[in-house]
Amino acid sequence: MREKDENRLDSELTIELPEEIWVAILAYLDPQSLIRAQFVDRKFSYLANENYPWKVLFRTYFPEEIPHSVPIEFNWKEAFITSYLEHYSDYPSEIKRIIFFIATGNLDQLRETNLTFNNLKENDFILVKTAARLGRQDILDYFYHLSETVRTVPSNEQEQDSQSIDQRLNNLVKEVGQQTDWWVALMIPFYWAVRCNQRDKIILNLPTLLNSPEVITGKTATLLAAEFGHLALLNDLLDYPENSAITEGYNQLSVALTKSGQMRMLHGLDNFIAHHREKTSRVLGAEKEHSAKIVEAAKNLPCRITLAARHGVFSVFKPQVHALYQKLIQAEQTLVAAQQTRASLEEPDHADEALKKEIEATEAYEQIKKEFNSIIKTAMHAAAEQGQKNIIKYALEKQFIDIDDELQTDKSTLLSTAATSHHPKLVEFLLTQKANPQPAMSALCYAVRDLKDERRPQDQAVFTSLSQVGEMLMRAIEERKEPIDLLLLRDIVVTKESTLLERLLVLDVGDINRLCFTGLTLLETAIRENPDFWRDSCITLLLNSGAKVNGRIFKVAIQKKDTKLIHEILSKPGVNAHELVNTAFGYDRMPIICSLPVNSVMHNLLLPYVDLQESIFEMMSKRRPYLGLIRDVLHYNDYILCRPPLDIKKILDFAKESKLTRITKQLEIEVELEKNLKTSPATAAEKLELQVKATGLAKGIAFGLKNESLPKRTDLPEDLRSLKAYIQLVTDRKIRSHLKAIYDCAYKEGFARGRQKSHEREVAEKDSPLPRAEESSLEKEMQIGKRKFNNHAEERGQAEKRKLSTTKRTRLFFSPPHEQREDALKADEGLPVREPYPMIEEQERSRATEQQRFPTWPPVSFEATTTHPTNQDSSEVINPIPDVTETASQYAENRSFANTGYPLRFFPLAEAAAAQFAFTNAPENTPERMETSATTHHSGHQASTRHSFNFNPLPEAASQLPSTHPSTSEGAENPQEKDFDTNRFFI
Repeated sequence: MREKDENRLDSELTIELPEEIWVAILAYLDPQSLIRAQFVDRKFSYLANENYPWKVLFRTYFPEEIPHSVPIEFNWKEAFITSYLEHYSDYPSEIKRIIFFIATGNLDQLRETNLTFNNLKENDFILVKTAARLGRQDILDYFYHLSETVRTVPSNEQEQDSQSIDQRLNNLVKEVGQQTDWWVALMIPFYWAVRCNQRDKIILNLPTLLNSPEVITGKTATLLAAEFGHLALLNDLLDYPENSAITEGYNQLSVALTKSGQMRMLHGLDNFIAHHREKTSRVLGAEKEHSAKIVEAAKNLPCRITLAARHGVFSVFKPQVHALYQKLIQAEQTLVAAQQTRASLEEPDHADEALKKEIEATEAYEQIKKEFNSIIKTAMHAAAEQGQKNIIKYALEKQFIDIDDELQTDKSTLLSTAATSHHPKLVEFLLTQKANPQPAMSALCYAVRDLKDERRPQDQAVFTSLSQVGEMLMRAIEERKEPIDLLLLRDIVVTKESTLLERLLVLDVGDINRLCFTGLTLLETAIRENPDFWRDSCITLLLNSGAKVNGRIFKVAIQKKDTKLIHEILSKPGVNAHELVNTAFGYDRMPIICSLPVNSVMHNLLLPYVDLQESIFEMMSKRRPYLGLIRDVLHYNDYILCRPPLDIKKILDFAKESKLTRITKQLEIEVELEKNLKTSPATAAEKLELQVKATGLAKGIAFGLKNESLPKRTDLPEDLRSLKAYIQLVTDRKIRSHLKAIYDCAYKEGFARGRQKSHEREVAEKDSPLPRAEESSLEKEMQIGKRKFNNHAEERGQAEKRKLSTTKRTRLFFSPPHEQREDALKADEGLPVREPYPMIEEQERSRATEQQRFPTWPPVSFEATTTHPTNQDSSEVINPIPDVTETASQYAENRSFANTGYPLRFFPLAEAAAAQFAFTNAPENTPERMETSATTHHSGHQASTRHSFNFNPLPEAASQLPSTHPSTSEGAENPQEKDFDTNRFFI
């Protein structure tokens, strides 16, 4: 009997059911059970992968995400798993089981789980939000009942949590000082009523609690209704005119709607705004005012794609970005159609219209493409900051963005943003997608440095996370073995990450002495970035890796007072220490040794290699050397270091070879004066007096060569007053007056010599006419068809004219004064200097035109000429001003001459034109020379120049003109007699 029962039982167990029934049975399983069913046997593995069970699950869990048109081969399993993982992947299995009961509406099973009030608050209210999203109002009522039970009779397990909430509420009451117990008791059920959509209980507390934020979350009832997905409740709350969400411009409300993850909520807000926009045209009074207020607040809604990317709401991000992408595709298709239409046209009558449509389509496409790229990059940057891996993965799969695209103006990428925001999981994912780790490492180095500078205890966890990310990036760099970007090496040097630098230097770094975008090498950057008296190990690593030392790097090391580094450099094999020390100059263009305190450690370290005479030769080899600096070096050698005097004759010979005319003249005078000294060697005071006297003689001679009378007053030039010896020795007015008297006496003596030389030059010019043989030779060489010279004077005039034209051609390039000073400093440091600016071609053409219009003197209109001293030593003058000649017709058009800053305007008299030619050619009517003094400022240095204007007076006024000759106007005050201080142009 027992055997019969067993056989009957075995036969019942082996009953086969149709596959359709098994598939229907599997559709009742939760997702975890359905996945486990695949491992029963091969048949269940097949049945569990059928579309139907997964379709049922998708409709149950995500009814709002069902596509409008479902393809026949649509993979419901893949679609469900993607959405399910997005919403619930981070929750424990017990919570997932409860969510299944909520999705299926199985309230009985839900009660058997013995949910507590604490369970509802966990995981950001995911159980309540799921019930609200799926519209399970009966389950929401049950959840609200649980909250009422806790407030009335707390259990032993719930007592502690209830007390903690009350404690937090009491603390808030104490802070505000206005709340009462009944008010707090009223607020707690009100916000739970909003979460659970208890409309009758909410209305009882409106509008009293409409804008009052919840104590714990800080959210108002409007924001909670939006976040939990209660659309009808949200519309009712927004209809209150005093709702603060409207006055704030829907910013917080948009965030709450996006975080709800429901497109129906976003569409509901759009419909709400559209309804009130239409309402403004048909209602009046307060109702119209409220509708207008709602519409006005919606003008600047935040980008929903960016919000969804920042908060990781895939259910909102995907449809929003898909709609924008479809708009781009349609614009591209319209453009292609317009291009094809235009290309296929055979009749030229419609060509213009087709071209117009193509241009419009191109502009529309470019505009939409620009908008799409901007929105995507902003959204991806926000997603990377928050570590939203799913959002970024979807954008990369759809090729909305490349893995290494720059997202912001700071050139941040997805990987660099994720690294600096310390998201290791996202960094790992991006590295698997072959993102470039080098820019990310650069950004991470600066983030770590900023964190170290702040030194806050609460940042320790962040620092640990950044260190973990940095190790991931470093391993990726080492494994890929790609050439190391110089910018990465520079950033590591700047942030002083010596450990990373040591690991990178063994890779393919290329030439370590390359210049960065700053124009500096890695070694110079490391030295410049170091604080004084602090040694960075990056410097040692670079030196050991073959970094070269030049004069600029040597100077920076001296300024940083890194004696250890200086000692290493000077003792390094193959380094010319003598040349390094004597070619290093400070910012004041003095040898670097002169700027160091005497007997300091650095000073004593460099002193054995110092040769100041070689330094002077180096100074004179540079552009526009300054005699005052040379005198300062001589003073430093003789009276500060107390070394044997330098050979001034060698310095003088070098100046002659370098054609430094002004320096040569003053040094020659100084050497001649020093021979007459009674004491040898001269003291510092005697040496200063010699320099003052030599300068006075030189300037007096220069002034006497061009002027017939002494200036009204003379001052000590700036190059004398700025001498180190002058600053140290001139301590009172008595010494200053004594030196001024020496200068005045020497100036007068020099003026007399200059006048004598000028007179001898004039006599020599008169007594040396060109011989006839030379003249005939010139005539033979003249081209056929050219007019022959009438006399020797005309020939000399033509020669001078050719010389002047050559001079003007050489002055077609000039540089502004401030740039000349910058170039001089750069040249001292070995940096490249800028090319001079060409003069304006229009101005040159204007001059050529005027010369063609007025080929002979005098022109029909007056001519204004500015003149400057022409024998200035270009080796000392920093801003040589070119000669300028302009006609008065240009000034009548309000155009100024050259780049000197002196606008002039002349009004010629028409009645003088007829008699002008005969009058001006008369020998007794030499044009009067009137000179005025003008003052210009060049970058803070005052410069005094003379401008003389030639003009021809009317014949009637010729007899009234005063004579300018000294013999006829001895008592007249001559404006040009003021000393022209060329040294005011010096740096």
